Parts: sequence; structure tokens; C-alpha cells
Amino acid sequence: LSLVVRPAQEADSATLGELSSSFLAWIACQRGGRVAIDCLANEKAEGRSFIWVVDRSGEIVGYLRAVLEEGDFGSFARIAEFWVQDEDAWSEATEALFKAATASFEEMGVSRLDGWALPGDRKTKGLFESAGFKAAVLLMSRPMEAGGR
Repeated sequence: LSLVVRPAQEADSATLGELSSSFLAWIACQRGGRVAIDCLANEKAEGRSFIWVVDRSGEIVGYLRAVLEEGDFGSFARIAEFWVQDEDAWSEATEALFKAATASFEEMGVSRLDGWALPGDRKTKGLFESAGFKAAVLLMSRPMEAGGR
């Protein structure tokens, strides 16, 4: 069956909510996941979101949400979330989502497109690299004692 990537519509809200919940449940259990969830919360509050969905015969099987922000060197976009529920469609769907996001942001004249992968998540790191991404920053995190002492 063929996959179609399209911008999300209002009618997709319930399905996107379910897919996002699956994404957040998965990420919370991964090394670095709690730090990533904190970053996601800030991105939702600060930036302008763009969402694409992967439709397979009328069923949404995945999505990508990117946030557009203004920085000191112009506007940039960050892939904040992407999730494909169907493991069999993962490679084809993620490639199609990344192509759609990249084409849209290139049309807008965005200076760069960023994304992050969790430590040890080779599948996601490989996906980014195959789409032309290169590591630019490594976020280091140290848990603090209760109360920030």
C-alpha cells in the first residue's frame, strides 16, 4: 500500500493525540528521555508548529512535528517529534516525512533544520544521517539533588 504525506488537518487531532501519547510513552522509558520531554514542553510553548502526517489508505500511521523559531542568525526549524506506529512502514514513512519537512522549510528560506536523537538510539541517528544531518551539539545533563542544592 502506498503512503501519502500531507499537512495535518483539524480532523486528524484525535489520532495525532494518540500517536503523540505513544511517542511520549516510548521516549520516557529511554535513556535521556526525561530531559527530551522537558525540551519538548518548552518547544511547544515557544515556537510555531508544523505537522505532517503519513496516511496509508485513509489511516494515519505516523507524524512529524517541527517547530519554527527565530534565532540570532535567522529562522531555523527543529524536528521536535516524529513517530511511525507501524514498524513495517517505518523506513518509508520516516523518509517521506523528512522529505516533506525539508522541502517545506527550504521553500520558506529557513537557514537550517535541526533534530535530536537520544543517546544509544542508533536507528534515529542513522535516519538523520541518511537525510543529510550531522551532529552539531551534544547536550550534557547532570541530575541535581532534590531542591537544587
